[in-house]
Amino acid sequence: MLTRNFFITVFRYFLFLLGIFTISLGIAFSTCSGLGTTPLASLPYSLSLGFDLTMGSFMMLLNLVCFLGQVLLLRKNFPKLWILQLPAAFVFGWMTDFSNSILSWLHPGSYAAQLGCLAAGIFLVALGLSIEVSANTIMLSVDGFVKAIVIAAHKNFGKTKVTLDITLVSLSVLVSLFMLHRVQGVREGTVLAALLVGTLSRILAPQISRWVPNVREKVAVEISKGHSAESEVV
Repeated sequence: MLTRNFFITVFRYFLFLLGIFTISLGIAFSTCSGLGTTPLASLPYSLSLGFDLTMGSFMMLLNLVCFLGQVLLLRKNFPKLWILQLPAAFVFGWMTDFSNSILSWLHPGSYAAQLGCLAAGIFLVALGLSIEVSANTIMLSVDGFVKAIVIAAHKNFGKTKVTLDITLVSLSVLVSLFMLHRVQGVREGTVLAALLVGTLSRILAPQISRWVPNVREKVAVEISKGHSAESEVV
């Protein structure tokens, strides 16, 4: 059983990496559409236009800031496993730059082509998020920060996530106006991504979770009235 659980755990972390890579690819498609990138990527994208650092570097920094926010909010209650968000932040930053580089040739020539590119991006972000959630391992620090706020302040996860997205988009607009004197990276595509990614992921995640094996756990099962025994279930 130990060997089986080990391989299932490795498989789950592989799914997590696959999920965040799919998210990074979706962000790249959305950015290439020219119709606005996703709320998560809006601030890193705007900052990358004004400084000599890549979008992936700022994505990494954003996740590191959110990681520190979790530590400050939860203190002694900070789960030790969440320390894995640190290497995940660096990996996701690299994936963001890699995805942007492999799609650097993509320049949609018409509004219809831009919409198609945006649609691919939104779907890939939703798919990647669904895979990440189905892996049930760790999460990116941005989402971990939302969860930390929920734990510390007893807030609703969905509303807190929306508030963070709005904050990131608002900061992106302010940074763009201050540095570039025009809004960059925030357009109708940003709004569509904010509205559709969550809806699509709620549809996709249950379908993907059905195919992800569970680690065997000890559970109490009733074998006779007033008695119970330990049994292994998948």
